[in-house]
Amino acid sequence: MKIVVVMHSHKLGGAERHVLKLLDALRARGHLVHFAGPHNGWLGEQVLARNIPSLHLPMRGMYDALSAVKLARYLRKVDADIVHGHSMRGTRYATWAGHRVGVPAVGTAHSTTAGRWLADTQALIPVSWAVHLSLRQQGYGRSLVDPIYPGIADSGVLTLSQRRESRAALGLKDEDCALVMLARLIPDKAQDLAIAALSRLRDLPLQLFLYGDGDADWQEQLKAQIEREQLQSRVRFLGQQQEASKTLAMFDIFLQPSRREALGLSLLEASAQALPIVASEVGGIPEVIEHEYNGLLVPANDAEALAAAIRRLHADPAWAAGLGAAARRRFLQEFTVNVMAARIEAVYKRALHPSHPAALSPASRPH
Repeated sequence: MKIVVVMHSHKLGGAERHVLKLLDALRARGHLVHFAGPHNGWLGEQVLARNIPSLHLPMRGMYDALSAVKLARYLRKVDADIVHGHSMRGTRYATWAGHRVGVPAVGTAHSTTAGRWLADTQALIPVSWAVHLSLRQQGYGRSLVDPIYPGIADSGVLTLSQRRESRAALGLKDEDCALVMLARLIPDKAQDLAIAALSRLRDLPLQLFLYGDGDADWQEQLKAQIEREQLQSRVRFLGQQQEASKTLAMFDIFLQPSRREALGLSLLEASAQALPIVASEVGGIPEVIEHEYNGLLVPANDAEALAAAIRRLHADPAWAAGLGAAARRRFLQEFTVNVMAARIEAVYKRALHPSHPAALSPASRPH
């Protein structure tokens, strides 16, 4: 199939990493893929570096008629079979252009705050059951399909010598316990709760490493919090991270105390590396983590509960390792890029041929 993937983005986040992994996976499965979106952002730069055919498409706001017409002409030019929009803006323009030239439009909803911009697709894919429920409550139904979870490639886990080498680069010894978050620096990701939990664990030899970029004001608030709590020697900001899997493997406990989360790609990356996980019980997170089976769930906005969960994992490394091993088993079953690509491919076939039967089972329902 000839597939044009559309997304408006200038920053790096889970949705952007998802789209890039999808482009790579579809190419590997023999499809001819194109990208339409801004070239002057992380995703556009990655697409150009991979020599994926692409169209620079600004999509200025939700009513950029010039971009809509430009995309429609591109779909006709490349004789596209499917146009697949991501998030609100990408789906909005994919639908406009697809209807104009008769190309089936598929959309993916990456958030529980979709609004009204995802209507009129042949198929609308939520990334979790939490997003699915939100879309139904907003009146979507006709085109809504069962969720397809994001997927990542399995790069294996690091050997002990590789892990020691990676940890040494950060000044970590075998006996050190390093906590890590990989998330955009925005309030929804709740880095402040991780810092507050660390403040309650001063008796333990813990360090917290924060990967990600985003809201400069929020980062300044976090730095002020660290200074107030006198944690300057125990918290480090490490900036944007593109090779998440190998990076996460050097740490001991992964934290995702989000206030709002559709699913969380970094949660899957931590699972792939068999890391013990503590995450908040919000959005799609419980679809990935079953409490005390492959991680620990805590209430959102509860630094005390987060600290208590970290203390439990630190106190029993063997149990923590067992949780991490279970997380990796669940990842291999449900969250690999091959599973994701095959399920999305099946949706494309149904959009092209509405009588086409489902080729694969949908994402499993949450526990």
